[in-house]
Amino acid sequence: AMSGADTTPIDERISIAPDVTGEPQKSEIPLVAVLTESEIRDQALSMIQEASAGDQLDMAMFYLSHRDIVTALVDAARRGVALRVLLDANNEAFGHQKSGIPNRQVAMELVRAGVPVRWCNTLGEQCHTKLLMLARENGATELLLGSANFTRRNLDDLNLETDVWVSVVEQSQVASGARRFFDEQWQKGPGDDPVMSLPYERWADESRLRYWRYRIMEATGLSTF
Repeated sequence: AMSGADTTPIDERISIAPDVTGEPQKSEIPLVAVLTESEIRDQALSMIQEASAGDQLDMAMFYLSHRDIVTALVDAARRGVALRVLLDANNEAFGHQKSGIPNRQVAMELVRAGVPVRWCNTLGEQCHTKLLMLARENGATELLLGSANFTRRNLDDLNLETDVWVSVVEQSQVASGARRFFDEQWQKGPGDDPVMSLPYERWADESRLRYWRYRIMEATGLSTF
C-alpha cells in the first residue's frame, strides 16, 4: 500500500482467511506469522527462553549484538540446551576491511559461557543469513528468519524489518530443509569439502577495548549495525 501497488489479490485472500486471535499456538498444524521490528525480538526471546535441556537451538546470523538476545543464549546454555551459533566474522564488506565488531566480541562472551561458535568461511563475501531454529525434543520445530539482524537497531523499532515465524512438525520438508542447510554450513569434520565454516579460534578477538567499543556502539546506536 505504501508503494502504491495494487493490493487487490492480497486483499481478496485476506478476506477469505479465517480470523485468528491471540498468540500462535504450537501444534501439529503448520503455522506461519509475519512479524516486524520488536515483535521479531519478542519471538526470538520466547524461543530461546522456552528452550530446555533436550532441545536443539541453532542460530546463523550476520550481525548479533542485542544484549537481551546474548543474555538469553548464555542462560539457555546454562540450562543445558544444545546450542550452535554460526556467525559472519564481520571481516569484509563490499571490498573493505572491517573491525570484526560486533560478532567477534559477542562470540567471546558466548564461548566463555560454553556456547559453541563457528565462523562462516567467507572469501570476500558476507554470510548474510538471519535464522533462528528451535527443534524441540517433542518433535515440533520453530523457525524465525527474514531481514532482521539481531541488533538493537533492527529489533527495537528503529529499522523497518520483517521476519517470518514458522512452526512445523519435525518430519516436514520445511524443518528437514532448514536442518540440512544449517548442518551443511556448520560442518567441521576432517576432509569436509568445501569448508563451509571455521573454528572460533580462527577469528577470535579477546580485546577488552574492542569489546567495550562494541557495547558503547550498541547502546548509543553509533554504529553500522
